[in-house]
Amino acid sequence: MDEKAKEAEDLEALEERFREWRGRRRRGEHIPPALWAAAAGIACQHGVARTAKRLGLNAYGLRKRMEEAAGQEPTAEADPKFVELAAMPAEPAPAPFAAGVHECVVELHNARGREDACRTQRGRPGRLGASVPDVLGRDMIQVTPHMRVLLAVEPVDFRAGIDGLAAVCRKRLAADPFSGVMFIFGNRRRTAIRILVYDGQGFWLCSKRLSTGKFAFWPSGEAPTRPLQACELQVLLMAGNPAQANTAPAWRPLDLAV
Repeated sequence: MDEKAKEAEDLEALEERFREWRGRRRRGEHIPPALWAAAAGIACQHGVARTAKRLGLNAYGLRKRMEEAAGQEPTAEADPKFVELAAMPAEPAPAPFAAGVHECVVELHNARGREDACRTQRGRPGRLGASVPDVLGRDMIQVTPHMRVLLAVEPVDFRAGIDGLAAVCRKRLAADPFSGVMFIFGNRRRTAIRILVYDGQGFWLCSKRLSTGKFAFWPSGEAPTRPLQACELQVLLMAGNPAQANTAPAWRPLDLAV
């Protein structure tokens, strides 16, 4: 068995240990130090973000225990540092993009150890072919009056990722998640919103959680969704009430049918 296969097997074994412990844990019981120590050791091989996601742990807590195991002082909150990234001008994709494919990952860490990743596929197999500006220089998603926006009436479990929310679109909303419609979801406490939309290449999943208070507006009724105009979505995202938005009526409404 090669080294990578051994590391993957160790992670799966530890994941099973966590699953067994969670199955018999009592209310209020904390994760045993032995499991934390094993997770810190695995994270040295697989990385904090990947290990924390697989084991269902807090990335900041896992990083803190790694530092404690190494005899280091826990990392203090530092002032954010910014790096200027020049946008790449639009140009046709080179031939290697269509022929061989290799994944480029840009990982961004904040002071609490949280990790985001931008991924693209470009370059020849076995060679990293995408630069940072190439990854980040792509167009961001924009909300226009022509875009159809559907607000889900029932709350969803925010532990669901892209695949889980796409399944909600099909089963509960009776809608196609690949249609380009922008789907808006809320959690049960009405403190956070998630947006799911497909742009032709992949899904965008955006989140907003209020630091204080709740989203005052949320529809009710038998219908699974409520259509929103682009201007109403802006009001909702600022925790306002789209139903009370004082906007001029459309002179000739756009056909937003998909």
